[in-house]
Amino acid sequence: MNQFLLTLAFTATALTGTLRGQTFEVASIRLSPANSNDSGLTVSIAGLRTDNTSLALLIQLGYDLQPYQLTGGAGWVRDLGFDISAKYDPAEDAALPADKTRSEMKEERLRARVRNLLTERFQLKLREESKELPVYAMLIEKGGHKMKASDNANGNTEIGGNNRSGSLRGSGIPLKNLTHTLSGMLDRPVQDATGLQGPFEIDLKWMENADGTGVSIFTAMKEQLGLRLDPTKGPVKTYVIERAEKPSEN
Repeated sequence: MNQFLLTLAFTATALTGTLRGQTFEVASIRLSPANSNDSGLTVSIAGLRTDNTSLALLIQLGYDLQPYQLTGGAGWVRDLGFDISAKYDPAEDAALPADKTRSEMKEERLRARVRNLLTERFQLKLREESKELPVYAMLIEKGGHKMKASDNANGNTEIGGNNRSGSLRGSGIPLKNLTHTLSGMLDRPVQDATGLQGPFEIDLKWMENADGTGVSIFTAMKEQLGLRLDPTKGPVKTYVIERAEKPSEN
């Protein structure tokens, strides 16, 4: 499973803020065959399909979390895979505004449906905690940032590769979206300390070789965006799995 799937830049709803009424009309859940090696998660216009996907990954999707934000639970929460086919009527989203807000609201509605599914079928119960963890503070380099302001009201982002080699291109990107994406790539929270808002045009490329030569993502940030990532510590919202049950198949 590509970890970048879970780095979509949407604000997570608090545990008490699950959208009411946002449920899948029908959901089939089955334990993946023991010999399954491939895994995948596909979002369509009217539903969600997973193949050999762990409960931990489903929680990350539903609550918009990175792996380091989720702890607790029995071994099966991360070891067992589930095949899920869940559908809803796309007409439910017909009244949403036809702009960027529509896309964000549709994504949050999907997350809400996943959260409700986890509660109903997996009997999931989470506890929120704040922990002091290693983070990166994103700051402006002394010479100033090099990003171009954008007037694109319908931002989009293209991401490819990993923290060793890849690219990140975007138009109309707020910095909160950039930090969210970087947090997934670097497996550590990236906290914006620039004071900037955006949106910006972003074109970032990096390629670090195994021997340390080349351009790391940290160097690319400095040279191409005029931003740096300083290692430090800070409060990070985390979640502990207090209860989870294997669902009955249907």
